Amino acid sequence: MRQTVLELTWLDELAELRGNLTPAELAGITAGFVSRPHLWRSLVHHDPASRWFERLLLTGVVEVWLIGWSSGQGTTVHDHGGSWGGMTVAEGSLVEEVFESSSAGVTANGQVVHEAGASVGFREAHVHRVRNPGPVKATSIHAYSPPGQSMREYPGPVGLS
Repeated sequence: MRQTVLELTWLDELAELRGNLTPAELAGITAGFVSRPHLWRSLVHHDPASRWFERLLLTGVVEVWLIGWSSGQGTTVHDHGGSWGGMTVAEGSLVEEVFESSSAGVTANGQVVHEAGASVGFREAHVHRVRNPGPVKATSIHAYSPPGQSMREYPGPVGLS
């Protein structure tokens, strides 16, 4: 019973947040969800045809998404339309390719492997591509503030998969 009260308190605190959240706060929120698998584990799905996702939380300040990645699945090169973000890998691993954007297009700026338990936050101008290199399935939780911004896609740089 006590754990239920604590969980309700934590979720209530998220609902009461105001203003735009920082990348560190968003990474903390995603890590908080990952550390509470009873809030999301039963929802996880890995579709071999495409990435699967479900929104876990939406307030006026933040939206939180659960994403299932089968082996080889990934995103296009994109940003988050002016939102700051955070991500925590719950299981498996994800590769994040980071890009610099200019009027000439996007250029690769490196990549990072995020293993299970890794949390990362990013600013609104962050351009990246995320993928599950496999061979195992991956699950991650993502948060964005402000919520409701559309991803902007960029043509991928030549020579990168």
